[in-house]
Amino acid sequence: MRNKIVRRSSLFPSAVLAATLLLLLPVTRAQNLTQHAKVGPFAITLKVLPAEAFRGPHATMVSAGGRQPYYLNRHPRPNRHLVVFIKEHGRPVIAATRVQLRYRQLSPRRHPWVRVPVVQMYVSGKGRQTTHYGNNVRLAPGRYAVQVSVDRTYPAVFHFWVKK
Repeated sequence: MRNKIVRRSSLFPSAVLAATLLLLLPVTRAQNLTQHAKVGPFAITLKVLPAEAFRGPHATMVSAGGRQPYYLNRHPRPNRHLVVFIKEHGRPVIAATRVQLRYRQLSPRRHPWVRVPVVQMYVSGKGRQTTHYGNNVRLAPGRYAVQVSVDRTYPAVFHFWVKK
């Protein structure tokens, strides 16, 4: 009888660790982040990267429509490039009718949702197959949630941490 109790109690810490890891799986600590989700016919890839230049000698992005890009010299200076790559049936969506992107900081304090002015863009010199949607943003250190919807689909939700 005593052996059974010892065996069960020795499994308990392993089970707690496994459950904790499963809960943390969608939460990534990174300066550069990539996460994937599937919503309706769309495969969505969220990327959080260092802020990108849209103009000047070091421009890496070409604006192809949508809202005004948030430029690097703007105040407050953006520190992240929050973008989504969208594919339908394995092909990049180059002309989505409507992409909505919003985020909110969850910790250290919960903030209201912020709508990102979505720019359709592609990587300079790489062509339209690199089309993606988003903008430069200013993200303080903390935990975030991001919602992405394409053509009024139910939103994909992503969670991640931004380090200092």
